Parts: sequence; structure tokens; C-alpha cells
Amino acid sequence: MINVPALRFTGFKNDWNIVKLNSCLSLLTDFEANGSFASVKENVKIYDKQEYAWYVRATDLENGSSLESVKYVDEHGYKFLKKTSLFGGELLITKRGEIGKVYFYDDKYNVKATVAPNMYLLKLKENTSPKFLYYYFIGKKGNNQLKSINASSTIGALYKDDVKNLKLSLPTLSEQQKIASFLTAVDDKIQQLTKKKDLLEKYKEGVMQQIFSQQIRFKDEDGQDFPEWQTKKLGEVSNINPKSKTLPISFVYIDLESVVKGILIKESSILAEGAPSRAQRVLAFGDILFQMVRPYQKNNLFFQKEGDYVASTGYAQIRSKGDANYLYQFIHTDLFVNKVLDRCTGTSYPAINSSDLSAIEIDYPSLPEQEKIGGILSSLDSKINLVNKQLEQAKQFKKGLLQQMFV
Repeated sequence: MINVPALRFTGFKNDWNIVKLNSCLSLLTDFEANGSFASVKENVKIYDKQEYAWYVRATDLENGSSLESVKYVDEHGYKFLKKTSLFGGELLITKRGEIGKVYFYDDKYNVKATVAPNMYLLKLKENTSPKFLYYYFIGKKGNNQLKSINASSTIGALYKDDVKNLKLSLPTLSEQQKIASFLTAVDDKIQQLTKKKDLLEKYKEGVMQQIFSQQIRFKDEDGQDFPEWQTKKLGEVSNINPKSKTLPISFVYIDLESVVKGILIKESSILAEGAPSRAQRVLAFGDILFQMVRPYQKNNLFFQKEGDYVASTGYAQIRSKGDANYLYQFIHTDLFVNKVLDRCTGTSYPAINSSDLSAIEIDYPSLPEQEKIGGILSSLDSKINLVNKQLEQAKQFKKGLLQQMFV
């Protein structure tokens, strides 16, 4: 049986060898190897503020920590924990709780570091690329192997023998390095796009603050000031939950899981006769859907589609009498959301009713200025959405590579 991946770089022809992970390890250890509970308690003090060395937890690596909310140990504690010091190039695998999550410890942080409890530290022999193994274990096959151990564990623990006995297919070191290098480049692209998206979102947030606090004011086409803004109730400048016509025979149903941060992430058609009772908001182009439960999530939608769409009553359907884009942008300001939250009932799932929503006062400029503001912020949204689309494409590309580049 030929043991090669579906997608392979040219120049590599040999079959991959099936090995146990133990044959690749130069070290497999954990926090407990440093000493007894009593001795650790006596010698290791954990700090919230910056100290001598980073005390690396799985949550830090999971969140892609920028070292802003991590824990530290002092020099004495670091030296006491010398058996689990990190220098870069190691693998870390969670062994309790959600077992089998794999991380590659990079030395990019350029700080002294040591491993916290509940993870195994793996150092590899020279014939094995740690980055290759990392990508193998976050790919479908390697991940399934670790999940199967998790599923079979009755006490939620991963043992050293479980790790040592994992079987995997391994190519030559040069092919490992080629694969790892290519996937690292893809990861770098994903990080660049993520950073670009974050910067654009922060820039838009700053622009919104300046516009809606009126620190920035625009001029009309003749260079004259626009009229002063008015204070209006939301119900005065829009129709909230306008009376809906009869449900179409079939339609795309938008529930509270369909929208994330202004993006309609799923569309599924259903028949009216089998529709849930909450399917009542028959949408028209330009309608705004405002999430009435947990509104701080800001999972609202500016509906700009043709065809038959119906939304859940978990949304308020807002039909603007002015510029809908302006109104959509305004309902995402902290000023508006805080007013909504003040009127919400419930703690775990705070919610507002449509009459209370209707009574909230908003800042309302003249229609020409609304259009100008809406256009500027919509343009920024388009740039953010384009980068987000590129980011999602890069993530899907990586996912496909992980499925095809390993055996």
C-alpha cells in the first residue's frame, strides 16, 4: 500500500514511514516533574504583573496572547521549574480538561518562559520537525487521534503512554521542513489579514466616535454647514416591526444564529407551512434587523438582498424614514447600545421589547448629512468585509492543505 499524501511537493517520491511518536521524542515531561506539590508551593509564586519569566498556560496560547493578561514567575521560581523551561520550537499538549489541544511554542516573544500545569512539553529529535508535527496534530487525522483518546478517557486525562503510542506517518526531514515552511507562510498571511482587519475596525471605531460626538462635521455641496442635529426617538424616525404581509410559500429564514457582526453567515430556505412560530418579520430591501436579546453582541443586519426573506421575532425590524445606512451605523454606537441595555430585563439573556426600543432617543442630522455619514461608514464596512472575505478564504485554503498534505 502506497503511503503518501494526496497533495505533495515535486521532488519527493518516497513513501512515508509509519512510526510511534515515542521514536521522535527526545523529551516528554510536564509541570509535575519539577517536584512535589509541597515543594512547588514553597518555591513558586505566581504573579499577575510582569516578572522574570512567563508562566505559560494553554489559555494564553489559545487566545494568541500578546503578554498583556498572562501570569509570571520570579527568577527563583523559574530556576526551580527548570525541567519545563521553554526556549522555542517545543510542542505543548493539554492533558486535562479539554485534552489533546496542541500548541507550538514560538520564541517570537523573546522572553524567558516555563510551562504551567495541565500540559505536556515535547522536545523532538533532530530528524523530526516540531512545526510539521504541530500541523499534523491540528489537521484532521492527527486531531481525530487526539479526540479519540479524549472520548475514551473516563476521567478526562491524557497519559504519557497515550502520547508515546500515537502512530503517525512521517516523511523525510527535508519534506517535513518543506511542508512546515509552506504552512507557516500561510499562517503568516492569515495573521497579516487578521491584523489588517483589526486595524480597520479600530480605525472605523475612532471615526464613528468623532462623527457621532460631532467632533467632525461635514459641509454641504456649497461648502455651507449642515443644520444642527436634532434629538428624536427611534420610533419617530423609523417604523419598528411594520405590519408584515402574509408569509411567502417558501423563504430564507433568518434566526438569531444567522447573523454575526453584520454578516449573514447562513441562508436556508424553508416552507411557510413548516416554519417556526417566530418566523414573522417579512423583510424589504433596506430594513434593519436589531438583535433584541443580548444586544451588546451587535449581531445586527442591514438587509440589502432581493427575494423572500423572513426574520425571527428575536429581531426588531426597523424600517427607516430617513437614510437607513445612517441609522444602521448609529445603532452600533456604544451610546445607543448602553441606552438599550439600561432598558433590558434579565441578566443571563438581557432583552428589550419593541416599545422600549422605540422610545430611545437618538442624534438625528439632516437627511443630506445622514447620507454623507452613512456613505463614509459604509465605505469602511466594505473595506473591512473585503479583508474579512480574504481572511476566511485563507483559512479555508489552510484547512484544505491540512487535509491533503498529510497521511
